[in-house]
Amino acid sequence: MVVEAAAPAAPAAPAASAALVPVGHVWIQGDNLLHSLDSRVYGPVPAALLRGRVLYQAGPG
Repeated sequence: MVVEAAAPAAPAAPAASAALVPVGHVWIQGDNLLHSLDSRVYGPVPAALLRGRVLYQAGPG
């Protein structure tokens, strides 16, 4: 018998819910709603793990 590990499945459909993002964390969301493995799967991400810089911000800021 062969068993393979798989990545967590992306959400099947958008859910209308709120998430509390702790201080020092960020919410990361991909651009492909049904196929992104992002904070909707993994939860808030510690800001200390991020590398890079903001190139563009859409929406209010």
